[in-house]
Amino acid sequence: MNGAHDPRAAADAPLLPALAPETMLFEDAGVAVTPGCFLAEVERIAVALPEARYVVNLCADRYRYAISLFAALWRGQVTLLPMNPLPESLAALARQYPELSVVADEPLPHSPLPVWHYPPAPAPVIPVRGLAPAIPRDRQAVVLFTSGSTGEPVAQSRTWGALVASVEAAARVLDLDTLSGAALLGTVPHQHSYGLESVTLLALRRGLRCERTRPLLPADIAARLAALPAPRILVTTPVHLRALLDDGGPWPAVARIVCATALLAPELARRAEACFAAPLYEIYGCTEVGQIAVRRTVATEEWQCLDGIGLSEQAGEVWAEGPAAARRAALNDVLELRGGDRFILRGRKSDVVNVAGKRSSLAYLNHQLNAVPGVRDGVFGSATGDGEMARLTAYAVAPGLTAEQVLAALRRVLDPAFLPRPLHLVDELPRNALGKLPQRALDALGESACAWTSVEFSIAHDHPALPGHFPERPIVPGALLVDRALRAIATTAGTAYPGELRHVKFLHPVLPGATIELRWKSGKDDEIEFELRLAAHDDPAVTGAVKAARG
Repeated sequence: MNGAHDPRAAADAPLLPALAPETMLFEDAGVAVTPGCFLAEVERIAVALPEARYVVNLCADRYRYAISLFAALWRGQVTLLPMNPLPESLAALARQYPELSVVADEPLPHSPLPVWHYPPAPAPVIPVRGLAPAIPRDRQAVVLFTSGSTGEPVAQSRTWGALVASVEAAARVLDLDTLSGAALLGTVPHQHSYGLESVTLLALRRGLRCERTRPLLPADIAARLAALPAPRILVTTPVHLRALLDDGGPWPAVARIVCATALLAPELARRAEACFAAPLYEIYGCTEVGQIAVRRTVATEEWQCLDGIGLSEQAGEVWAEGPAAARRAALNDVLELRGGDRFILRGRKSDVVNVAGKRSSLAYLNHQLNAVPGVRDGVFGSATGDGEMARLTAYAVAPGLTAEQVLAALRRVLDPAFLPRPLHLVDELPRNALGKLPQRALDALGESACAWTSVEFSIAHDHPALPGHFPERPIVPGALLVDRALRAIATTAGTAYPGELRHVKFLHPVLPGATIELRWKSGKDDEIEFELRLAAHDDPAVTGAVKAARG
């Protein structure tokens, strides 16, 4: 473990470090919020907060969120930070934490719990003079919840001391002391550990000006960055960063980029550094432990642990622990250790997929899918089935592309065993505010995608198969219809043509030139049900089923 700094040197840690009195932490109605004004507002809200053991902080404004967080901490209340304010989420919290109150700065009309609304501030604010109150390091500060990307969200507690140690260690690695008077903008929610540590607490512990809003669209991010004074720090995610780069800018000058929540592709990091002319630092961590390590992605694949974090391997598991860790915990990722404080991240344990006796990882497959020109976003689902029957499903946002075009690009870089069967084109992926895909949302997407997939085609009047089939009023031969249907299914589903035709029924004649809608969906044991429909009939013209073959 790196011991250059001892995060437990003192039993207490102040709410704010010793900052210059004129330091601007936030802007409120055009007025600078200095450390003294910030502490005065914390004291005002601390007195007014409802009596409760727990406080659910749902403030959307980062300033009011930070004030409510510190006010609760000062009073000895524990702040709960759920990933969303949905009524069912709040009801679940109430069952688990019966003594709680909800604090919000925006209406929550469907909340199942009483809501305490952040009150307007008096004018003028009289700054507090002197040192900030000291808080015991072992005081429980917050309860965070995992994102649910690998299952149901799980509660994780953090002490004030662990939060301070983690943020201070990250600030040193990011070399923020060289950015005097910097302003920080985050595109990540403050109800998540990344937003809490790398935006709110990082700004307050280093005396940075923190942008109150959380812009998401590229144009809004550019406008808010431009409104902040240089030097600027951008804290974001790979999904948001890719959207910014694809937008093309122009962008205000940025001195640092911080990125986390998913492994960042080196080529995306290079694009970002070239676009913003600023170093990009990637943070690795998890809700269970907190921030663990940092790397400059364009320079190395190796991660350096933060001060106060040590790694060890026991019985095939990699454990993180130390003063800057929320607790000692086994990590859910595959790490190749290079000593006790350095490692290479190989992916998540749950990423490994086995198909037809071959191994790959979902991280690699997702990288190849998102590298296809024209694919804006994409993800592979976990393998279903076993052995030779195992198959992968993928979802892609690719405006202007067909499934056939995306699959053709994937065939050039993937073993046929790992081609998605099927590939679903969707309008968007159900990512949360962090850019992650909760497992429940991905499952729901899979269930909806298992409904009918639809494509259209027609048979030309001069098709060579038509002569001789009722010359006065030609109809399309059934064999030709089935052939076109099976070829289209093979193309969109990523299976081999023709497969094994299980059954087919012809219900209505199909005329050349008519628009034919092919609808199909996957079933059990690689069986695909299909039907051909015409606008003139309510029921299908052709129905059938085919057992998919390997591509």
